[in-house]
Amino acid sequence: CETPDGRYLMLYTMWNRKVPRLGVATSRDLLKWTKHGPAFSGRFRDLATKSASVVCERRGDSIVAAKVGGRYLMYWGEEFVNLATSDDLVNWSPVCDANGDLLRVIEPRKGKFDSALTECGPPAVLTRKGILLLYNGKNRPGADGDARYAAGAYCGGQVLFSVDDPTKVIARLDEPFFIPE
Repeated sequence: CETPDGRYLMLYTMWNRKVPRLGVATSRDLLKWTKHGPAFSGRFRDLATKSASVVCERRGDSIVAAKVGGRYLMYWGEEFVNLATSDDLVNWSPVCDANGDLLRVIEPRKGKFDSALTECGPPAVLTRKGILLLYNGKNRPGADGDARYAAGAYCGGQVLFSVDDPTKVIARLDEPFFIPE
């Protein structure tokens, strides 16, 4: 996505042949990139992390990172969808629950197309009705999955979060809007 100051922001998977980590890079021209290292520091630095979706808003023909409640937000995660905040789009702080564990804002659902995992997709979009996140849902094989879709299939899901509380789900599709054929 674009940043409010005209740069481009890319969150990507860094791989050191041991642990995948979310990395942050910025560019002014999409040709030369400045790598800023891992998105998380401290106890979350070496946590296996992938798939991130910064909350953005549409400005003309651009998708630009937007502050919600005074901070930038990023939905992230591969098995569960988590939330992180940032003041500068480079250094991110995961949101934790009362026990200090990562707060899971959505999780896989037994018997649904997203029964094995939920994984963030493209940038989330700030809308009049809430924050729309598109995500990949992986179908679990067997009785815990959704028999309408192949075991292991990745299908596209949508979830709408509250702007007032970006951890609160307003609505979530029970069936995918996009399926492999």
